[in-house]
Parts: sequence; structure tokens; C-alpha cells
Amino acid sequence: MSLILNASQKKVLNQVSRKLRSIDEIQSAVDIPFEKVQSILGYFISAELVDRQQQIELIYELSPEGRQYLENKLPEEELIDLVKRNIHSISKVKEKLTDKKVFGIAVNWAKRNKWIKIDKGSIVLEADLNSISKKIKNLRDMLEKPDEKKADILKELKERNLIIEKEKKVDLYKLRASVTDKRLNELLTSNIKTSVTSADLLSGSWKDYQYKKYNVDTPTEKIAFGRRSVYLEFLNTIREGLLALGFEEFDSPIVDLEFYNCDLLFMPQDHVARGIHDLFFVDSKERGAIENRSLLERVSAVHLDGAGTGSTGWNYKFDEKKSSNLILRSQTTAVSAHTLEELMTRPEPMKMFCLGKCFRPDTIDRTHSFEFWQCEGIICGDNLSIKHLFGMLTEICHMVGVKEIKFMPGYFPFTEPSVSGFIKHPKLGWIEALPGGIFRPELLYPYNYKKTVLAYGIGVTRLAMTALGIDDIREVYSSDIELLKNLPLYRGKIE
Repeated sequence: MSLILNASQKKVLNQVSRKLRSIDEIQSAVDIPFEKVQSILGYFISAELVDRQQQIELIYELSPEGRQYLENKLPEEELIDLVKRNIHSISKVKEKLTDKKVFGIAVNWAKRNKWIKIDKGSIVLEADLNSISKKIKNLRDMLEKPDEKKADILKELKERNLIIEKEKKVDLYKLRASVTDKRLNELLTSNIKTSVTSADLLSGSWKDYQYKKYNVDTPTEKIAFGRRSVYLEFLNTIREGLLALGFEEFDSPIVDLEFYNCDLLFMPQDHVARGIHDLFFVDSKERGAIENRSLLERVSAVHLDGAGTGSTGWNYKFDEKKSSNLILRSQTTAVSAHTLEELMTRPEPMKMFCLGKCFRPDTIDRTHSFEFWQCEGIICGDNLSIKHLFGMLTEICHMVGVKEIKFMPGYFPFTEPSVSGFIKHPKLGWIEALPGGIFRPELLYPYNYKKTVLAYGIGVTRLAMTALGIDDIREVYSSDIELLKNLPLYRGKIE
């Protein structure tokens, strides 16, 4: 006999008879989890021990109205209770009913059951109270537990839409005709040896045992385990890589002033990127305060006419009120605007970065979201060129395994020259992720800084999509547990 069953399989097989039985009947008899019983029966079918047939069964469910009547009273039941209390006037009955809307229903069914009649505006009882009570009890019992044996009551409640009839597909199982009683007995009484002791080997008794074959291809149950977000792991790799390259980490508030997010970056106050379609404004009448008045005056001057930087500026009167608007930062370059004053006082070269969230009212699609992460940074010092920026951006991409990179000329109000860097996504193709450039003199003038400042603002979410093989930015922020469990673990290494 080649087929050997374990204890659980024997229990289930012992409950499968020559007559059709449902899986619910079998499961309740063996006290084994439903999913395991289902798996065992599937194995028996493939082993040609059991046949499966599907049949349609009718099931009954209460409608919302039926559930309400079960919890409280049927309309005709409430009507009869009022009549029993000598309340006969139609107007009085309507007044006493819990819900006046059911008066018509109550009268209709009480009359159909020949319990009452209407005489000169009064409700007159015609039937025996015992027979009425018996009928009401039958109705309530049917609502409690629908039973096809009482067909007339069931039909009435279905007609009233208090009980809804539905079809349910049920799998039924029985022993295959080819399984003889002798073979069934052999299967149920066979013994499986799962381990061999030294005594078995010494005595030679191991030769008499039956052994179940070990199948290494059998699927095993997936084990769910706690893990860090793969995206947070990726961001941490970026952080560790930049710290290893000698950068210092800074941050600033997510709710910020337009002054730091835009004005200090030499973005004109009438620039299209400062409208409601590109910035989230805080819904508040309060405004922020610009405490560094000297910095404010120098920014105002450079916006007006360039303030001797060689630029003509933007030729408009600077509006301090607009600068004090509260917004959600749209770029982490605002962090540089906050920290530049501190950095410019250092005599030695300086490198800083910020890894943080930004917000823009964008159209959500595969590569755009209104919430995203940026990696902003600057490098300050002498003898720096755009080539140093290319090298640093390339190094960051390489440290997370992104190899295909290209740079093209770009435009940003606060850098000149400006560059747009693209990375090759395995499914989406080339996507922009590496903007940067050299800070313009107009931006550095308020800080009275004369050295070169390289700036970049990496779209780390798009970088993560490329490194992790994700083709929809929304999956990065998904709360779908199954999706998150199936994402690969990130084990980025700094090269």
C-alpha cells in the first residue's frame, strides 16, 4: 500500500461516508480547522479517494426591516397590543404606535389575517386572542430561525420582504465507489513512522515500519513577521551614505514661511510656482514673523534691482505680507535657506543635507504625489564646479544600486547653471530625479557670501522606485498589508 495517512487525514477520511456530506458537517465532527479540512479533502480528491459534487442550497436572511421587527415588534403585533388595552380609535392608535408610518402595514396584515375590522373610525377585534398570539409567535419564530417546514409562514414573510431568499453553492463529499471497505480499513489503521531510534536500527525492526515520503516541493504556510518599512530602510541608506561622505544633517519646520520657501531662493513673488496650484497654504488668518530684519531688507533689495550683484532683479516692490504667509514647504531647499546663515560664517568648506517630506498640490499618478520626500543639500567652498555636483549625484545613485544616469541642462530660479538629472527606471524608462545647480549671486547676496555653493534636491521617492523596482509611487505609501509583505527587503550597500 503506497498511500499513508497522518492522524488528521485519518480523522477526516473516517467522516467521509458513502453518502454525500458537506464540509461543515465533516469539520464539526473532527474538530480540525476548516482550512485544514478543506486542504485534506482536496488531497483526497487528487488521490482518487473522494468525489466532490456541488449543489445549490437555499439560505434565508433577514432584511433590515425584518431585523428591526425581530428586535422590536411586528406592526400588527403592536396594533393588537393597543386594541387589547382598549385603544380602538384609529387616531388614538396612530398616536400610540412607535412609528406612525407602519399603521397602514399593521391594519393591512391584521385584516388579511381576519383579526380586526374597521367600524366607524374604530378598530374592532374579530379573532380569538389565543389564535392571534399563536400566529404572532410563529411569525417571530420564523424571523428568529427560518424553517422551510412551515412553508406558509415563510412564504408570507418573503412576500413582505422581511426574509430574503438566496442561493448558496455547497460542496458535498463522499467516498469514491472504487474505494473498497478493505482498502478504507487499511488506510485508517496504517501506522506511520516519522522517526527512527537507535533501538530500531539495532533490532532491525525499522524494516517493518511504513514511512511517508518526504516531499521537499510541498508548499509551506507563509510566516508573517514584523519588519521595517522597505522605504524607510532605503531612506536610512541614503542618510548613512551622505554622513559617510562628510555631510551634516539639518532640518526645518514642515509648516514654513513663503520667505524661506521662495523669497530667499530668489523666486519672484508673482512666479507661477507660488500660486494655489503649486503650494499648500495654511488655512489661517495668522501669519508668521520674519525675525531677521536685516536679511529681509537685503532680500527685498535684491528682488527689486539686483542690489549690485550684476543682476537687474525682478523690478517690483517687495511685499513683506506675502512673505509671511504660512505654507507647507514645497521643497527642502527651504532647509538650506534656514541654515545658510550659520554655514556662511564657517571659514572651512561645508557640506549639509536634509532628508524630509515636501508637499505640492499635484495630480496623483504613477510618478507624482502631493506628498513626497526630497534629499536637499549644499556644498560650500572654493574651486567648486558643476562637475563636482555631477560626481556627487552619481555617487548617491551608485550607493543605492542605480547605475543608468544622464544629465541635461535645466532651469531653476535660484541656480545658474542648472541641471536636470534623469535615472533609468526598469519599467517607466527615464524619469527626472536629480535637479541641481550652482546658487545664483542673488541668492547668496543676503548672506554676504562670496564663495561657490553647489545645490541639489534629489527626488528620493523616485530614486527608491527605481532601486526597488516599484512602478507606482502610490505603493511607497500604501497601507495594504499584503502589498507591503510582498515588497522585497532592501539591503542597500554603499559602494
